[in-house]
Amino acid sequence: KPNSRKQKNSKLVSKKQLLELYISMTAKQKSSNNLEDNHVKVAIRCRPFNSREKRKSSKLCVSMADKSTVTVWSEEKQKKKTFHFDFCYWSVNQDGPGMTTQDDMFADLGHLYVDNAFKGYNSSVFAYGQTGSGKTFSMLGTAKSPGLIPRGCEELFRRIEQDYDDNVQIEIEASYLEVYM
Repeated sequence: KPNSRKQKNSKLVSKKQLLELYISMTAKQKSSNNLEDNHVKVAIRCRPFNSREKRKSSKLCVSMADKSTVTVWSEEKQKKKTFHFDFCYWSVNQDGPGMTTQDDMFADLGHLYVDNAFKGYNSSVFAYGQTGSGKTFSMLGTAKSPGLIPRGCEELFRRIEQDYDDNVQIEIEASYLEVYM
């Protein structure tokens, strides 16, 4: 029974506040990917090279040791830095081993936000990255490969149809916002 309360005290936050929030989110102790976890999930997706990067014969500087660890290599500094996330998705080689599909992402992330909506919580997915980094593809996808939003909507309505009779009134409020700076 989704929560229909609206938050009334929203305010703008500075980049510094967002960074502090990100740091506090990532500093939380990692736990299993259990639906009862109540911390913010942080995921990363590495996309394939775009046509410009292919023309310039760009070199891959990212690797994933597992589904939660990313290593970035700086050839200029001759250093590597490793980062840990709740989920890491590899989409660099579209036909290669370990390729993450939209289905894989929804299995991990989509069910989390849909399940939480049914528990009465507001659910949000925040995609951040530079232009061309794959945010829109991950969120919206294509007609042949829908992203998190259309899959989430389908799952939401499927569960309503399956679990509730016609006498129950359900109110759903959704929004999608892209901000460019």
